[in-house]
Amino acid sequence: MKSFHAIIGGITSLAIVLGTIQFAFTYPNGSPGGRTGAIGEATCNGSGCHNNTVQSGATGSVTNTLTFNGATATSYTPGATYTLNLATTGGTARHGFELMALNSSNAQAGTFTAGAGNTTIVSGGKTRMTQTGIYSGSISFRWVAPATDVGPITFYAITYSGSGRNSMSSILRTSSWTLTPATTSVADLSLSKNLLCFPNPAKSSISLATSKLSSQTLALTFTDVLGKTVKTINYSTLEQPTIDIADLSSGLYTISGVAKEGNFSLQFVKE
Repeated sequence: MKSFHAIIGGITSLAIVLGTIQFAFTYPNGSPGGRTGAIGEATCNGSGCHNNTVQSGATGSVTNTLTFNGATATSYTPGATYTLNLATTGGTARHGFELMALNSSNAQAGTFTAGAGNTTIVSGGKTRMTQTGIYSGSISFRWVAPATDVGPITFYAITYSGSGRNSMSSILRTSSWTLTPATTSVADLSLSKNLLCFPNPAKSSISLATSKLSSQTLALTFTDVLGKTVKTINYSTLEQPTIDIADLSSGLYTISGVAKEGNFSLQFVKE
């Protein structure tokens, strides 16, 4: 029979192991919300999550980068859909995050849709994004800008890089990015309204009515609802051939291009 001290030692070891698991993964499946460091919000530091130093501003060993459809951005187009990627470099390979978007009145701006490894949560009446499990430092999701111009929109984020809840190697980093409404000329808007894509919806091919354009050849770009380029073609406005879309999956697509008269965009639905 094991001695009393051996039993006590085993229980103590088990308690330490369980405590370490709890210590390291208090919120492995996402932030509890309200921790972005935005106006009126706390951070993960000392709020029941972590007690680590928070890095912010231009200095620090950890950097957060937010891209929109694969590029950094300073403006948004009302009603447009963007694929956002939050990348964290520096620190360890284990990460967590919370992110939200607010206008200048501190109200929620736009709509989020979760991607792989993340989900939406609601805290303080505002929808945010957070992880559903520990990830390696790069995570993507979708954001649809407000349908109308709401002025500047700021994205607030806090990221966690570390191996445990209060590990000395763990680092919290707050970041923010502000986008202003994109300016679209009256000529661009008028041009888009006077072009036509048909039939719409379409199953295998579409045609464009381009009599309003003087350019003889157009470089057309097709993007899906995530902002990903799925097709590029050179289109002759003289011949006006039908465009094969049989290779596209069902969904909503945007055709964009530049003519002598200005920029234009058209949308169609592939059945």
